[in-house]
Amino acid sequence: MAKVFVLDSLTINQIAAGEVVENSSSVIKELVDNSIDAHASTITIEIVGGGKQLIRVIDDGLGMCQDDAVLCLERHATSKIRQTDDLMVLQTMGFRGEALPSIAAISKLTLMTAQQKDQGTLIRVEGGKLVHSAFVAKSIGTTIEVADLFYNVPARRKFQKSIAFDTAEIVKTINLQALANSHISFHCYAGQKKLLSVNAQKETDVMKRMGGRIKDVLGESFYNQLSHFEHDENGLKIFGYVGLPEAHRQNRSGQFLFINKRPVTCPLISFAIMDAYGTLLPPRRHPVFVLNIELPTDLVDANVHPQKKEVRLRHEKEMRLQITRALEKRLGKNSVTISCQSNVWNSLKPSFFKDKRMSDWHYMKPEAQDTNVYQINPTEDFVANECITNDGNDIEPNNQTVESLFTTPQVLGLYSTFLLVDGLHFPSCSQEGLILIDSIAARRKILYHDLVNGENNKEWGIQNLLIPLNLQLTPQEDHLIDLHLDEIQKQGISMRSLGKGSYIVDALPQPFLKRNIENLIRSFIADLSDQRDPWKKECKNQVSYALCKAAVAHKIPTHEEAIIIMQQLCHLGDLNYCPMGKRIWIKLSNEELQKKFTHA
Repeated sequence: MAKVFVLDSLTINQIAAGEVVENSSSVIKELVDNSIDAHASTITIEIVGGGKQLIRVIDDGLGMCQDDAVLCLERHATSKIRQTDDLMVLQTMGFRGEALPSIAAISKLTLMTAQQKDQGTLIRVEGGKLVHSAFVAKSIGTTIEVADLFYNVPARRKFQKSIAFDTAEIVKTINLQALANSHISFHCYAGQKKLLSVNAQKETDVMKRMGGRIKDVLGESFYNQLSHFEHDENGLKIFGYVGLPEAHRQNRSGQFLFINKRPVTCPLISFAIMDAYGTLLPPRRHPVFVLNIELPTDLVDANVHPQKKEVRLRHEKEMRLQITRALEKRLGKNSVTISCQSNVWNSLKPSFFKDKRMSDWHYMKPEAQDTNVYQINPTEDFVANECITNDGNDIEPNNQTVESLFTTPQVLGLYSTFLLVDGLHFPSCSQEGLILIDSIAARRKILYHDLVNGENNKEWGIQNLLIPLNLQLTPQEDHLIDLHLDEIQKQGISMRSLGKGSYIVDALPQPFLKRNIENLIRSFIADLSDQRDPWKKECKNQVSYALCKAAVAHKIPTHEEAIIIMQQLCHLGDLNYCPMGKRIWIKLSNEELQKKFTHA
């Protein structure tokens, strides 16, 4: 008996939908791509329930006749290519003819389109089956409604993420499309809330038009960190804006790349840009940029990813070298390097270099005979010097009395950011030996404990800023802050919305004051938006997690600071791991040390 069968069209479409439609944002991407290919000048997107309940995309493009409207819902029906050779000269965003039938197979889709005013076509499809077709009066253009996404695929619907996550992904998708097409107006609404509204740029100069769109979408503060960049050589044309070296970020959230106006991810080009910055950036930091690359279509293969998010390039090595050299030349101009040299140099620590010298060690000579604890004059309270420096240490010590020091393990020495501690009185250690403590992980543990338990409001105090900080956030960042604003204010950060992505920060808890406030807030937003961090999902308070990660700088502690760290750390219950999941301390027992130094 035969075991191989040809699948029916509905099953085929649902399988194809699994490749094309990942979530509601991928639906919007495909529909907006079609609107762009239809030469629309205005595109409006409306969503309900993160797009799972309803997606409506309205454009004023060319529209379709009735025959084309019916045929476009068939698999591999497209107006954009005719034969395989056309794949090498693609001038459109879409080309496979898979998106609409795939979307229609897993939703209730309504299509209204017209090529001439008041002469339109209405088509309704449910689960891939045509249920209604009629003539309607409609203005020129196309409107597509997608309702009840994944309604007939419960297994897929069960694994969809939250409304907030889907909304953030939709904003990210529309931002990319808006940046790539500054000649088109984009408007996006979630219910009655405006997520994005940008009008078409009328400037004739491409760079001015692109700069205006960057201001509209990413904010003027982001734009002010950029420098224009143009390069045209050997068929490779690059134009856009690259970030000043001091505008680096801890992730790639500020990188926007477009090849032939298509938003893509291309590791080759990303690495080429990183190579160009070189040592202008601190370790593990990433530049920001908004770049358009125009290439002959036969050098770009866009048919390598189901959602067309990636491309493959011919002559990769030559192209990477050309991009790196061109950007190196641009970064070598005085207008950029003068503004960043001091910041980059000051950020380098002795621990950055591999060949450590003996001078990196700081030996703490105990003045008391008892080697287990520090002996302090009983008539004087121990008052630490200012522990918050321009480098950003977060420990704010109070006056500590002698009694609190008798139970604190002795700090024997410092090496880079590590403390060498006597293990005899260490809370989590019951045997003699040496304890090596990561001071960065320890300070994060202390700060997170204080934030979660609300101790910052009791002990630190809130300090009003002499000059309030005005932040201009992207729509995606605005949405994220709006979700967590109440919790942020509970942590002592006075942050208020002024509308249109503008926020004002006029008060902060004491431990955050000596940090660069704008960098602190932006690092906090980046941590808050990082959905891939598995440790954050285990934390009870995401805001506290992101704040403590952003506020603690990689600073080498002084002797006094090391004592304060030990005092505060020893009062906590669990000393093993910081909120990021990093080990705080390791132990070298006497037995292990004896084995390392075996005597005959």
